[in-house]
Amino acid sequence: MRFAVVLHLYYEDQWPEFATVLEAIPDPFGLFVSLSPHSDFEGEIRRIFPDAFVSRLPNVGRDIAPFLELLPSLQGFDAVCKVHTKRSEPGHIGWRRSLVDGLLGSADTVRAYVDAFAQEPELVLAGPAMNYVDGEAHIYHSRRAL
Repeated sequence: MRFAVVLHLYYEDQWPEFATVLEAIPDPFGLFVSLSPHSDFEGEIRRIFPDAFVSRLPNVGRDIAPFLELLPSLQGFDAVCKVHTKRSEPGHIGWRRSLVDGLLGSADTVRAYVDAFAQEPELVLAGPAMNYVDGEAHIYHSRRAL
């Protein structure tokens, strides 16, 4: 099973946190990192992951437009883990860390996701249960606009 990680690294100061979890992935994987258009951070990424695919893309749609731009390059992979940085404010730090740990926090966690996709051909999306939300039960500030 070919596995890739896509990281939208808008907040480059969070790279050490992401590099740590990425280095712990036990099996070979493709790494795709999108940076802001004027970023000069590519060397830091290549110092640890010399084969990473690094692109500079506008932060349009937050992390969604950069991910869509990378989709053609991801066609050869069986599973893709998409993560992104989040502002370092108290509420965001806990959210980011719980999500990243729930996806990439250990070799066993990564292996469980990869195995799930290998064993279940119909599986198209997976993530940590504690981060799952559904529409009506989780519309927060959108209720007024809706």
